[in-house]
Amino acid sequence: MKRKKITALIIEPRKHPKMLKLVNDREVIRNVVCKDSSLFSDMRVTQIDENIYAVSNRDAELLQLKGNRKICDKIIAGTILILETDKNGIVVDMTNSKSQKYLDLFWDVETYTDEEVNISFWNDFEETITKGYY
Repeated sequence: MKRKKITALIIEPRKHPKMLKLVNDREVIRNVVCKDSSLFSDMRVTQIDENIYAVSNRDAELLQLKGNRKICDKIIAGTILILETDKNGIVVDMTNSKSQKYLDLFWDVETYTDEEVNISFWNDFEETITKGYY
């Protein structure tokens, strides 16, 4: 069975974002965002707007990948994919209006020191522990 291709936004550290066609498959998406790490890395999914999600490498900060963009007040390291879903949570092609909105939003290249990425990670970790998520 042939898998459907979707259009998503890819944001790599220290680069402008661009549109990317990829197969709508969990492993394909994981391979894009976890390409700089081990086979055992998994994805982190962060909702950034209604039906819009940032997908990144869950272990990127621990692996000391380069800081990329600040999303939801947290510095995300490594490659980020911006995906759109339908009302049922199924990943779909990004609409032209959403594509343009997020190209514009993430167009400016952001640079972060390793220390800034580390501080952001530990602040997020501490907040997670305090809320009792672990």
